[in-house]
Amino acid sequence: MADVTWAALQRLFDDEPPLKVWREERCVALADLARETGIAIERLDQLETDLPAVMARADARAGQIERAVVDLAETVLLSHRQGERFAAVVTDTDDRGSRIQLRDVPVVARIIDTGLRPGSSLNVQLTGVDTGHRLLRFAPV
Repeated sequence: MADVTWAALQRLFDDEPPLKVWREERCVALADLARETGIAIERLDQLETDLPAVMARADARAGQIERAVVDLAETVLLSHRQGERFAAVVTDTDDRGSRIQLRDVPVVARIIDTGLRPGSSLNVQLTGVDTGHRLLRFAPV
């Protein structure tokens, strides 16, 4: 059983009056958790301190997975349309080129270009599809 004292729990928090009820409920919850798991209060407090960074990494990973799923769906959707032309609009530009949104198909992709600005309309041709790597290649026409 963990060595739990009220003083140890109290040191985890400041004494701001609006937080008093929440603080006391949290202390009781930590004490219960420590008693049930045998983990020291100080370790539980460290876990709570680490939690925001862990959650940020988990959110970032979830975003990567979501993007990979969307990329795969886009490549499967266009896998039989290589060589076709599509109307598109530039949504963003950076040093890697431009991000485009196809007008008639729910697909976002990148093209290598020079001089395009966000909001520019253009026609592009689908020049490559690689479902294994979830890549679409478009060229301005």
